[in-house]
Amino acid sequence: MMALPLTPALSQEERERTFTPALSQGEKEQTLTPALSQGEREPEDAPFVVDTKTVALLEQEIKNTLIAFIGEEETEIINELVQSYKESTRALIESLRETVAQGDANALAQAMHSLKSSSAHLGAKRLAELSKSLESKANDMTDTPAQLAQLEVEYTHVCLALDRLTSSERDFAKSPQSNTPPYSPQGGTTGEGPQGGALSPLGEKEQALGISGNGRGKDENLGEREQALGLSGNSGNGRGKDENLQTTPSSSQNEAMSAATDTPTHDKSPFVPNSETPSSTTILCLPEPSKVKILVIDDQPYDTLLISTYLREEGFQVITANSGIEALDLVTTQSPNIVLSDVIMPGMNGFEVCQTIKARKQSVLTPVVLVTSLEGQEDRIKGLQAGADEFLSKPINREELMARVRSLLRYQHARAQLEDAHKEQLRDMFKRYISPKWVDEILENPEKAEILADQQNRQEAVILFADLRGFTSMSEKLRPKQVVALLNEFFTMLTDVGYHYDGTIFNMAGDCLLIGFGVPFFQNDAALRAIYAATEMLQEFRHLYTSWREVYDVQVGLGIGINKGEIIIGNVGSPTYMNYTVIGDTVNVASRLVGVAKRGEIILSDSVLKAISRMDIWEHIETLPPVTLKGKSQPQQVYKITINESF
Repeated sequence: MMALPLTPALSQEERERTFTPALSQGEKEQTLTPALSQGEREPEDAPFVVDTKTVALLEQEIKNTLIAFIGEEETEIINELVQSYKESTRALIESLRETVAQGDANALAQAMHSLKSSSAHLGAKRLAELSKSLESKANDMTDTPAQLAQLEVEYTHVCLALDRLTSSERDFAKSPQSNTPPYSPQGGTTGEGPQGGALSPLGEKEQALGISGNGRGKDENLGEREQALGLSGNSGNGRGKDENLQTTPSSSQNEAMSAATDTPTHDKSPFVPNSETPSSTTILCLPEPSKVKILVIDDQPYDTLLISTYLREEGFQVITANSGIEALDLVTTQSPNIVLSDVIMPGMNGFEVCQTIKARKQSVLTPVVLVTSLEGQEDRIKGLQAGADEFLSKPINREELMARVRSLLRYQHARAQLEDAHKEQLRDMFKRYISPKWVDEILENPEKAEILADQQNRQEAVILFADLRGFTSMSEKLRPKQVVALLNEFFTMLTDVGYHYDGTIFNMAGDCLLIGFGVPFFQNDAALRAIYAATEMLQEFRHLYTSWREVYDVQVGLGIGINKGEIIIGNVGSPTYMNYTVIGDTVNVASRLVGVAKRGEIILSDSVLKAISRMDIWEHIETLPPVTLKGKSQPQQVYKITINESF
């Protein structure tokens, strides 16, 4: 996108045709002598005379620019912008002579780039043009002294115009005066001229210039630009009908306005769902601006303040940084939704900032907009290679800025909604098998889900079988609907307890439930978790049994078997039907142990007992005679846990 073209200085004839407000006697008589070397001065060594018409025209152009950008009623912000500009550029101007004398081309280019950017945003087009010329010729300083003299003179005119703009002598409200005196090409202050005061509501002179008193009106009173952008009269943009306030848009401005035409109006914020919007488009609704955090990076205070003002007026949270290093720290600690970064900055430039942000895992998806006055295609390509999502050309058009920000937020919000929907889909899938804790960990670390899907290996685990005793007689006595209801209540209780101890549900068959601990993810206390889960299941089952007996008069119980050893885990089945399950001898032994358990008993294998070091659990363990289990040639040593209220 091309930067907005800069308007050259007006001719004497054009200046005379333009309305010029009356000047004070002190302003008419004020003369300044540029600080030029003997060889640079005119033969007559004539003093530099302040061009009062130029100052008046500059005042009007700057005023129109600031009002168009900010609004007539924002006097405090306008004064803050003026003060920021003067403070940030004064030291820069005063150091130029030394920079040129030292032949420091890079420092000169950097200084001119900064002055060009701030002056263009201020509306000082001639000064911006001179700065651009010096920036482009920084490597060849042959004509630099003469150009620098012109720049100093123009800067003096700009400072005088700013002082007139904020003067309390010209229909503006009185306020504490600025401490920044107007700049003189001699390297000091003029010693004359009004000092900065506060800008007040516009008076008769402004009305004569065609500037609306309140900057607002009905839709039919808006200018062509506002109507093209769809802005309503009460949008608070500080603009009115008067055409004299509106300058002719440049080609790049027209492009920006065309891009902004589809942007929602100020009256209907795009962040609040419109009641007229069909429900099918609700995915494009954005969060409230107050919930959106935007980082602005620029080493020029004036540009930072101007962009921040635009964003804050729309309700966004704004954080600022004046260097790349500071910005990267804020990206880490503040997690902004969008980053707006200047390109030409001392130290780390905007390309490097963008590349670093995109290289970090936690900020790789953070949109980065590069704000630049660079016009070359190579610079755009360099920005894209660094990972930039968008570009904005200086001077910044407010409507284009808002359109870019909202477009990025809309995309960001839609992507977040899709990611949330995908996470919910995965959550629904995994929660049938593993505890909510494991589900959350898988969603936070997607690589674990891939491991889970591809897992077909051997590992150590603890297997628990829980079986409902007396199920056959109960199913014969009750109606099918009642049997299903009781089984659902039974399995719900077992599943909740199993998930509480981070177990994984592998199988429900008839009246039996299979739970694994330490699988698919390792747990060094898997045996202890299994025993705690088993005892809690028995305690919870007491409540179920009491209720069932009173209502259905059934005699049922719960038996549990636990074994520890090597298992095989993976997806087992056919192409059309498959289960994620565990198989192996350890699973078979656990199923035999549950067959040994009577109502209210937990039967443990020797391997489980050896994995427990808690003495308080040992006190409840009873050694049973070795038993011969199906599939085993040798008797197996088993143990029983006695459950009581104190356990």
